[in-house]
Order: sequence, then C-alpha cells, then structure tokens
Amino acid sequence: EFAHQLDACSPHRRVTALLHSARPAAAFAARAALDRPLARSPERSCAMASTARQRPEPGREQLLEAEEPLGSQVSFDPGSGLAVPLVGAWMVYLAVFMDTLGGQISTPAMPYYAKSFGVSYAAIGWLFSVFQLTGTFCAPVLGSLSDRFGRRTVLLVSLFGAGLASVGQGLATSFWVLFAWRGFGGIWGAVMPVARVYLADVCSPTVLPEYMAYLSSVPGAAQTFGPGFGGGLSKFGLNIPLLVDGSLSFVIAMLVYFYLPESPAWQQQSTKSKAGRKGGSAKIPGVAYALGTCQLFFSMGMYSSNAMLPIVLSARFGFDALHVGYTMTVIAIMRLVAGIWIAVPAMRRLGTKYTCAGGSLFTGAFLLAAVYVQNVWLSIAALAISRMGSNVRMSTFGALQAEVSQPENRGRMFSLIQSFQNVGKLIGPLIAGYLAEIDAAHLPFLFSGTALILCSLLEVAMTPEHKPSTDKDSPKPGTIAGAIEEGTPEDYTELGRYVGNLLKTRHYPWISQKERISAMFDKLLPELSADAKDHSLDIEQLMTLAEAMHKLRGDTDFRTE
Repeated sequence: EFAHQLDACSPHRRVTALLHSARPAAAFAARAALDRPLARSPERSCAMASTARQRPEPGREQLLEAEEPLGSQVSFDPGSGLAVPLVGAWMVYLAVFMDTLGGQISTPAMPYYAKSFGVSYAAIGWLFSVFQLTGTFCAPVLGSLSDRFGRRTVLLVSLFGAGLASVGQGLATSFWVLFAWRGFGGIWGAVMPVARVYLADVCSPTVLPEYMAYLSSVPGAAQTFGPGFGGGLSKFGLNIPLLVDGSLSFVIAMLVYFYLPESPAWQQQSTKSKAGRKGGSAKIPGVAYALGTCQLFFSMGMYSSNAMLPIVLSARFGFDALHVGYTMTVIAIMRLVAGIWIAVPAMRRLGTKYTCAGGSLFTGAFLLAAVYVQNVWLSIAALAISRMGSNVRMSTFGALQAEVSQPENRGRMFSLIQSFQNVGKLIGPLIAGYLAEIDAAHLPFLFSGTALILCSLLEVAMTPEHKPSTDKDSPKPGTIAGAIEEGTPEDYTELGRYVGNLLKTRHYPWISQKERISAMFDKLLPELSADAKDHSLDIEQLMTLAEAMHKLRGDTDFRTE
C-alpha cells in the first residue's frame, strides 16, 4: 500500500518519503514502486504517502529537515528552454504588444488632445508626469503583490485597470478630468515589468537573453503600427485613439485570463511560503539600487524625448499629429530591427554591461545630432538610430535584472527598479515641458540627450560586469544554471567504462535491454538542487536510500532480485 501511495510522487519526494519510513518492508515496496506507472493523482498520492511516514531515526533530523531543498527545481523544455508551454511566452509578448499598441495609438494625439482644453506646454508636461508619479508609488506595491499573488494575477489586474483609465481619458470633459484619469492609469502601468518578471521566471539561463531581447522588440513592433493608426484615428476625433486604447486592453486581458499559465517558479515559492519553510523571502541585493540609478537617468532622457517629440517636430518642421505618427512608425521599424538582429549578438560579444552602456551612448549622441541637423530626413534618420540604441539597451537591461535576481525577490526587485524608472519618467517630461516654453525646437532634446549620455557613464561605473555567454560555458536548454559540471570527453569515457563494468559484473542485461536500463537510471537518480551547497545533503540522502535497500535481504539477494 505504501508503494501505491508513492506512485505519483516526484522522484525527489519518493526518496524523502522513503527516508521518513523506518520500516524496511516499506522501503522495499517503495523501490518497487519506482518502476510502476502512475496510479493516482499526484496531490492525493503524495498526501497519503506523507501520512504513512513513521518517526525518523535518531540522528537523522538534519537529513529529513530538507524534504524539498530550497533550490527546488523547475523543469525546462529542451526544445524551447521554457518552464511553461510556448504559448505562455507568446501570450506575454501579445499582452505587451497590445498594451503598447494602445499607448502608441494615443501618443501622437495626446498633446493635441490636451491642448484642445486650452492649456500650456508646461501643463502637457505635467499630464505626462502624473502618470509616472502615481506609477512611482504603486510600482513597489504591484511588485510585492506579484510575489504574493502571482505574476498572472497582477498582469490581469493591470490590463483591466489600464483599459478603464484609457476609456476615462477618452470621455474627459475637462483638462482636470483628463489629468485625474491619466494619474489613475499610472497606477496600473505594470504590464511590461510583470512581463519581464514572468519571462525571468520561466526561461532557462541559456535562452533568457534571447527571450528578453525579443520582449524589448515587441514595443518597437507595436510602434510600427500604432502611431500611424492613431494619427489616422485622430482625424475622427482626438479622443478616439484613447477609446480604442482602452478597448484593446480589455480584449488582451480576456486572452491572458484564458491562455496564460502561472509561473511555475512562483508557484513553487508560494507553496514553500505557505508551508512556512525557510528561505521564502530573499533580500534585495545592493546592485538593484545601482541598476535603479542608471534606469532613472535613462528613463529621464527617453521619456522626456518621447513626450516632447510631437512638440519638437511641430516647432522645427510644422508636423501635425498624422505626420508625427508616420515619423514614429519609421522610428519603430528601425527599433524593431535593432532588437531582433543587433541586441543578442552584441550581448554575446560585449557582455551585458558594455552593451547597456553602448546602447545608452548611441541613444543620447544621435538624439543630440537630431537637434542640430537641419534637413528633415537626416533628423528623422538620427532619431531612428537613437531609438535603435535605446532598444539594444532595454533588451540588455532586462537580461541584467534577471541575472542578479531570484524568484522569491524578483517581483520586489523589478518593481524597485521600476520605481527609479518612474521617477525619471516623472522628472524628465516635466523639465522638458518647461524647457519647451523657452525653446521648443531644441532644448527638450538637448536635455534628453545629456541625461542619456550620463546614464551611459553611470552604467560603466556602477553596474556589474557579466562575461559574454558562449556555447561552451552556457548550460543547454532544459538544465539549471549553478549546478552543472561539464566533463571532458575523457571523463565521459572513464565513467562509461566504470558503469558498463558495474552493470556487467552485477548481471544486468545492459546491452539487450538498454532502453529499460536507461529508464531505470532515470528513475533511480532524481534531479539535484540547483544550489551547489545542497548537493552534499542530496547525495547523503541518496546514500542512505542505497544503504536501506542493501539491508533488505543482504547484498547477494538484492543483486539477484
């Protein structure tokens, strides 16, 4: 009966359940259960197995305390490198795409829509800043909630909240109503941060930079269609893009509800926290504050230039909302190219630190060049190159955040950095708005470019350096970083000879029944913890299991059995 109860347990739980039993008969039955197919649901069987455990033997308390090591494993698919079905990653990309598309639809018309209420450029700067002000205070809360209630839950709430805010802005009857709804929208500006946290949870270390780079390219893809579409919609009314933005948010929220699975890493951590186990909350490392400082200057420069782009183009070249939308479409195409074909190769060659710094430098330098170029096409080309640099930088920065975080603190750490980013978003458009009152054609971009170059210098000085990944030192998809030992061909040959001789001398039919012997090894050798410091404990548990099995009938009887 004990063996039946263990049928559906994971290999690790089978070992620990066996160790908890003091009955040799139960141990022998558990060994036999390893080769039988699943007979009951995992939840019921593992629960029944735990109730059948006996009092541990004296001196084994330390062994049995680690029923599931803190570094409990998340299995990654060898093909995709993901811990969830591939549809999960696609849903994250789709959520970010639709959320960004909605924002880009409304961006070209927003300054003109606000201006229709008879306000100044400074007031428009405040309109963009209030979104970041509320987001600054709410980002840490949403990050903590994602650690507590799950990435999927927070993503759903954020999408519904953003949709409601956009509809409210589109139906505003005065500037202050628009201002209030804009501030409400900032509360739910967590779609992109939660998407980064989710991918950091479900991606293996090998494919993480690639998936992060693609995620950073998604906004560029949305910008390819959004601004032009929004500029066209603005011809039917300056509030129409906002109403469409809200509708898109509601649609994608429904899709996420039905098709996005929860993060397995978060589910494991949540289970441990509910069980009261140690290690449920990791501290935020000091490097998070260094990354946050860099992000503050980057967002200050980027979002001030984004907010003032229609105003600068209008002041310099007389562009209206439609032409601004077309310009942003051209810029978005180049940004998309950078995310797909430049970001990942640059990270592999230069490493995350210098790719980050280089992206910030290119963004700021070409933004300054766009100010002084008199030809309209050359100015747009400089803006496009600037946005290419920004996308390379954002792709690298997401991977860098994931490298220095853990599942149990990832939501809080990402939200902390998001708070720094929101402060930059708050300060940048506000300062640029006041500068536009003095010289709308030049000063906003001069301020933005200077902030981005300062960000580049800070990234070189403050961020940690990670060596570029190579095929030789990167774990393959389906493995866990931090616990992998890669041997030489001689090591494999030596181990193969040893195992082959061992199977031969102990009468195992390892040639004629090779597949069954391989399956036996797969079941008898559970996956160890990703944390190297746990390996001695894991191996000690396995040795205790082996000793218990050998004591069942004696070595000779066991071998013949």
